[in-house]
Amino acid sequence: MLAYVPSLIQVLLVEMLGALLGAVLVATIAARRGAIGCPGDPEIAFGALQIGAVALGVLMIGWMLYRILWPTIIRVSLYNQIKLFFGNLHVTVPTGRAGTIGFPSTHPAYAGAEAALFIFFVVPLFALGTRGEFVGCSLQYSFVYWWTVVALLFAFPLLRLLAWYGLRRRYPNADENAYADRVASMVYWPLAIAVPCALFLFGSVWLPRLWATRVDAVSFAGGLARRAALDGAMVKVRGRLMEPPRTCACAPGRPKACYVADARLDLGEGGEVIVRGLSDFAATVLILAEAGTEREISAYGKLTRAPKPAGSSVPCPADPFPPTNRPRAYLDVW
Repeated sequence: MLAYVPSLIQVLLVEMLGALLGAVLVATIAARRGAIGCPGDPEIAFGALQIGAVALGVLMIGWMLYRILWPTIIRVSLYNQIKLFFGNLHVTVPTGRAGTIGFPSTHPAYAGAEAALFIFFVVPLFALGTRGEFVGCSLQYSFVYWWTVVALLFAFPLLRLLAWYGLRRRYPNADENAYADRVASMVYWPLAIAVPCALFLFGSVWLPRLWATRVDAVSFAGGLARRAALDGAMVKVRGRLMEPPRTCACAPGRPKACYVADARLDLGEGGEVIVRGLSDFAATVLILAEAGTEREISAYGKLTRAPKPAGSSVPCPADPFPPTNRPRAYLDVW
């Protein structure tokens, strides 16, 4: 079955390149016309290089759609090889054709390998932010581009399943369908690599949030004066939002695109916790506050007893809220 793995990798590679190149058209048009509430940017180029990339991407996408909707057994050549060793350099040289194998152009099992690999393309969306109103206008091209890439990539496994089960786009005869079922078992090899990597990557992001110490009105009674062990710890705080967030260094005409956002939470006997989001995390604070004041919200980050400056290049106050006689701690959102 290992002989079929390179053919599956070629399928995945064509789909990835097709999405990466094809998304150039959507992102360029959107950014030049204006997207995510930003004015159009006519300086974004759309010349011969972009046209060539888009044309190649459309061809790749079209080829894959054709092979999904009209399945066939593709003949793939196999070659004898010799390996040459030059110190640490290993070179494989094909010496002659050894024969051919039949590779099914589609099968629902392929969707598992696609999803396991394409999930990594979601990472740039977390880096940019998943809501357009919080993204700076200088990033509108990147925002549209990566959303388009992800949409195209996940359209392949969805279409593959729809074509196979919904449209009944199968192979012409029972023998070819049975052969495709046997070959599809080679999907387990790339899945054995991709799934653990995906679990590790996304687990390292989300599991710490699940395991973090919970801080609320009961567990935080007396504030950090009584819970000194939590100073500098990563925790999940739950409290009542006392007023709308205060923002600083916002983009002109875009009140939600800010460098700093602070929110004040009431933890009852635990006092107050000032939740601060810097740079991209300012959007996180604003999103948490969308539920409205006088409601409980949760935030994850690093708890500390001393306010931290918002940044040397941005003249924002470390603590924009007036002092009170209650214990106060600070949470830098992550």
